[in-house]
Amino acid sequence: MNPITGQAFPPKDIHFVAAVRGEGNKGASTALCLHVLPTYRYNPPVSYRPSGAEVRNEDLVSDVVVIVLADNLDVDPAPIDEAVAPAPGLRLTHVAYPADHRFEPYVHWNCRLLRSDLVEDLWFNDCDTHPGRSGGPVFTRTGETYRVAAIMLASGERLYNVAYNVALPVSRWLNLTRNAACP
Repeated sequence: MNPITGQAFPPKDIHFVAAVRGEGNKGASTALCLHVLPTYRYNPPVSYRPSGAEVRNEDLVSDVVVIVLADNLDVDPAPIDEAVAPAPGLRLTHVAYPADHRFEPYVHWNCRLLRSDLVEDLWFNDCDTHPGRSGGPVFTRTGETYRVAAIMLASGERLYNVAYNVALPVSRWLNLTRNAACP
């Protein structure tokens, strides 16, 4: 989203590059269209918010956009963990390309779910995050298979004397992945 206007960039200006490792990657495409939740409300990055403006939990629960790519890539998508139960202590793995390392994925292995918000259905977790990691997948692991269980939304404050971050579980946005058709 354009942080100045709060509107989506044109799809042709949204680029996706798969599995970036330094100068290498496994393919690229532009967006064909975007799917948003019916309740979607734009939430600007902290640096674009008015001074003193707080991010409320209810502002985060619709902060997800699924990008439908214009081209098929020869990359298997990560499976989705549709049956994940948000129990405190659930082991998680967070992968993302933070702003200070845009061309190398950073992984936080064995972070955990601290608690789930029962009203807004957000996951408070202790996965390491940094600006630019928003939207990065949060995985669960069954055997040797990692499955997307949530996406990272924001860094938080402290909960139970531990710094926490906020993720949106797949249950909130799974329907957006069910239809790749564009208007």
